[in-house]
Amino acid sequence: MNNNYADSDFDSLILGQAQNIFDYGFEQLQVSEVSDSIFERGTEEELRALQAGSPEFLAATFVASRCRRAAQTQRGNADLEPNVHAELLIEEFAKRNNFWFDDTDRVLSEKYGSKYAFGSEASVYLDSVSRIVIKAIDYDGYGSVEKSLHRVLIHNLLFPATPLNVIGFGRSHFGLFEIVAEQPFIRGRYALQSEIDMSLSDYNCVDGSFETSRYYVSDLLPKNAIYSNGCIFIIDAYLSFKKGIFDDF
Repeated sequence: MNNNYADSDFDSLILGQAQNIFDYGFEQLQVSEVSDSIFERGTEEELRALQAGSPEFLAATFVASRCRRAAQTQRGNADLEPNVHAELLIEEFAKRNNFWFDDTDRVLSEKYGSKYAFGSEASVYLDSVSRIVIKAIDYDGYGSVEKSLHRVLIHNLLFPATPLNVIGFGRSHFGLFEIVAEQPFIRGRYALQSEIDMSLSDYNCVDGSFETSRYYVSDLLPKNAIYSNGCIFIIDAYLSFKKGIFDDF
C-alpha cells in the first residue's frame, strides 16, 4: 500500500480494510465474490446489474461499501469520514489502473471541447462522433461516494435505455471528487412533465416522483428527460435506496 496512508488519520481498522481491498483484487477482481460482499441484501436483479457494470464501477462500489462498514464497526457511526477513506482508496486504485482524471474539467474539455451542458452535480461533454455524452458527476447531492454509486446502479436498472457506464474517477478543477461516466446521446427535445409522468405510469409517477419497495426516485423533470421518436428517455434523476436497506449493515 502507498505509504502516504500510514501518515493519514486512518484508524487501524480502516487500514486493515484498505489492505484487504488492495490484496483482494485491484489487479484481478473476482466479480462474483466482490459483488456478493457488497450486496448481501441485494436482489438478484441488482446483483446482475452490479456484475454487468464496468470493473471501475464494481471496484469503487466495493471500496465505498467497505469504508462505510469499517467506520460503523469501529465507531458505530457511518457518518464519520468514510468518504475521505473511500476517495483516497478509489483514487489509488484508479491511478494504479490508469483511469484517474487529475483535473476532469481540463482533461475532458481538451478532448471534447467546451461543456455541452452542466447542472448542480455534473458537467456534461459531447462526443459527437461516438454519439455519447461524458458526465463528470460529484456526490454533493447524495452525501456519500457510496450513495452516488448506488444512484448509478439504480439508474441502470430502471432506465436501461440510457445506461451510465463508469469509465473512471477524478477531481474537478476545484478539487471535488467525481465519477466519470458515459451515456448514450439522445437527440430530441425536452419532454413535457405530463409525458414523463405518463411514460412512468406503471410506477405511479406524479410530478416527477415515485417510489418502489426499494427505491426513492425524484427530479424526473423536463430538464432530465428527452422525447425522441415517440419515446421518453430519462437521462438524469435523483435515485436512492430506501433507508435501512444498505445503510445499517
